[in-house]
Order: sequence, then structure tokens, then C-alpha cells
Amino acid sequence: MNQDSVLQIIKTRGPVIPSQISKDLGTNILLASAILSDFASRNLVKVSSIKIGGSPLYYITGQEDKLQQYMDRLQEKEKKACDLLKEMKILRDEKLEPVDRYSLRQCKDFAKPIEVTIDGKKELFWKWYLAQNEEIEALIRKELLQTEKKQPEQKKPEAEKIQIETPRASNGIRQAIQEKIQERTQEKIQPQAQTQNVKEEEKPGKGFSQRVQTFFSEKSISISEEQPAKKGEISCILKVPSSVGELTYYCTAKNKAKCNEADLSYAYVCGQQKQLPVLFITTGELTKKAKELLQSGTLKNLIHIKV
Repeated sequence: MNQDSVLQIIKTRGPVIPSQISKDLGTNILLASAILSDFASRNLVKVSSIKIGGSPLYYITGQEDKLQQYMDRLQEKEKKACDLLKEMKILRDEKLEPVDRYSLRQCKDFAKPIEVTIDGKKELFWKWYLAQNEEIEALIRKELLQTEKKQPEQKKPEAEKIQIETPRASNGIRQAIQEKIQERTQEKIQPQAQTQNVKEEEKPGKGFSQRVQTFFSEKSISISEEQPAKKGEISCILKVPSSVGELTYYCTAKNKAKCNEADLSYAYVCGQQKQLPVLFITTGELTKKAKELLQSGTLKNLIHIKV
């Protein structure tokens, strides 16, 4: 297969998948996939996050706008969040509902994260991927000034103290629909969002996993299914005893000094996806914003416990 022919097809047709290449050139789809992957590794083409029939789209610089024709492939909530972002050009992360935060983190082709530093404090915004930087900067300044007008007692940010930059890649979180759980558990686990401190003496050499396991053992909680998790985290499905029998919970445990509202939102939407209440365990503290989110009642059936 002539590689120049493959590049020419991409330039002519726009974003393509391997099956389109193989059909146009009358060749094996595996060979077409291998060539496209090689192009991507050499930065000759870009690869989309959105997939068609399990395959990403391959395109070249300048064809980004053509990705919009595939927005209907997004899940309903993701498309809704992207449509709003397209209309507004920017969205302030802290003002979004947890599900919308999750959705934008999944729409990597269309939603680009931007960190705005104001007097040393960083805030996360989402930018519509086709919006120009000059337009985005003006919109962010407008948003910040509108916020300051609502809080006249605070000093307005000086223009020269606002810095806009691209942050590190955000972790993605999941979504779905959560069923309400009415029962209370016997071991001080309440169905509404609240914070509990579990005090136990720290033993020399006692690890994160051991601390979590000790808590489960003390509460007669059993793990029914382990989930994939990053280093320093535990993700699993739990069986929690209650007065009406065992209740099923989704659990995320983090070995982290400070957990923020994004950590809470991530755990919450994971529980939504599984239609389960959430047990959020930490070894450290919650940030001020995380505590406010927890106390707001937005994250119903999420329980925070410190071990």
C-alpha cells in the first residue's frame, strides 16, 4: 500500500477510520490500521478520542472543525455539555454540576481545559476547541469581572495578574443514573452526604491498604468485587451490613493529603454509573471547596470517611 495514497485520502476526505482507507484502496483493514497508527506515532496525523465502531478518527491539522459532524456519537449528557460549551465558548468548572464536569472531561476532542491564575490562585475553565485564544481570554476576563461585581468587598483582579495556561491532562470520571438508597446501616454509615472521622492509632509501617482493610474489618464490611484503580487508590464494590440485610456500595479510597471537589465528583459519578451509593474514604483532609460541595447536599448518598 502506498503511504502517500493514504495521506491523500485523509487530506481529501477529512477524518477517516481504517475501514474507509481499506475500502478506497481495496486492501486489508489490518494493514490500513497499521499504517494509520504509524502515521499517528510520527505525528503525521491526529487521533480523535471519539470512536466510530470502536475505531478512532484519523485527521490532519486544519481538519479539526470536521469533527463536529461526529458529535452525535457522544453520549447524551456529553453532547449536551458540549453543545452548551459550543454556545458559551467558555465554562467555569466550579460553576458546573458534577455530571457536566465529568462530561466535559470525556469530550477531549471538543472541550479543552485552561487554567487561569489570579493572584496565585488557579481556577479551571473549559474552552470550546475551535475558539480563538484572544476571544477566550476576553470572555474569561469578563466572567471574572462579573464575579467581582457580585462580591464588591473583594479586590478586583488586576489584568496583569491574570495568567491563562493549559493545565495538565485532567482525569476522566464516569456518569449515569443513581438510584436512591433509603435504608440506614447499623455501623454509623448514613445515607446522606456527611463527613465522619474514624480515629485509630497509626502503627509504624502500617500502609494505606492495611488502614482501609482494618476499617472494613471493624465495620464487618466485605469486598465483593475489586475495580481497576491508580496507584495510591482503591476502588471496589462493598457489602455493608444493615438492619435490613447487606447493602451494596461503590467505594473509592484515596491515599492523599488533600482531596478536592473534583475527587468527590469523580467518586460520585462512578457511583451513578453503577447505580450505587458511594463510600469515599481518605487518609487526608478535604479542601474547603470539597467540604462545601459535600455539605450542599448535591452529592446525595455519598459518604466521606477519614481513616
